[in-house]
Amino acid sequence: MDNFVLHIPTKVVFGKGEFSSLGKHAKELGKVALVVTGRRFAKESGLLDKALKQLDEVGIKYVVYSEIEPNPESKTVDKGGEIARKENVDFIIAIGGGSVIDAAKGIAIVAKTGDKIWDYLERPPKKTVKSEVLPILSVITVAATGSELDGAAVITNTDTRSKRGIISPFLFPKISIIDPLLTLSIPPKQTVDGVIDMFTHVLESYLSSKAYAPVSDSISEALMKEALRFGEIAFNKPDDVNARESLSWISSLALSGIPSAGRSGPFPIHRLEHPISGLYGISHGRGLAILLPAFLYITKDV
Repeated sequence: MDNFVLHIPTKVVFGKGEFSSLGKHAKELGKVALVVTGRRFAKESGLLDKALKQLDEVGIKYVVYSEIEPNPESKTVDKGGEIARKENVDFIIAIGGGSVIDAAKGIAIVAKTGDKIWDYLERPPKKTVKSEVLPILSVITVAATGSELDGAAVITNTDTRSKRGIISPFLFPKISIIDPLLTLSIPPKQTVDGVIDMFTHVLESYLSSKAYAPVSDSISEALMKEALRFGEIAFNKPDDVNARESLSWISSLALSGIPSAGRSGPFPIHRLEHPISGLYGISHGRGLAILLPAFLYITKDV
């Protein structure tokens, strides 16, 4: 096995109905929140109103920022950071899928530093995250990216359409609420996109190292197998709570560092995919699905 450091500082609150504990956990992080959501789902589903009601009940003040797009853009992140700084918020609540949580991580940097987020994403970066950013409470609504349990974010440059990632131990959410019931309304197409994403997270680390790591290999094989099994169930029966529950946990574990512990290697399919979704606006999972067969064919003898 390769030597490794496993760092998962996030407090995970997992289970059916745990969304109702949002107010209680939010009190652990601050008194004034920037509530970050996408443009439609949180509002139209009623989830945002339910969240704000909980915050009212525990006396937390808030500012709502509902402008996050799929494949979150640098200008949107910078604007969110400016609002957070102007309103003197002391923590962020992100309600949505991976794009919303990734954007919240970028906003947490901008709000704390006053910098432009792309300064941290240039190659080489002009700036690096060197200290604590605004704490984040994430409420994940889609089983896909695993952003609720990692210290990474992917942002698209609004002007150039470059799509790049940032990794820092300071970007882990402080608390992540993973309530599988919130994923029941996700349509089949988006469900499949999410399954491809979590499956590929595990597959890439599984294939990209020749290190002897039988424990991690066994964990990875089980996660990939169960992702496909429960993904098919959720596709055919979207209201199957057991399938949604399993996919929610697989998604979180997939990029947590646990499946790849002892195996150091790159994520080539993800790196190849970022320009596709950055330039053409397709979903990340769909881009991965396009690339995966060719990648496996080309590397089958490596």
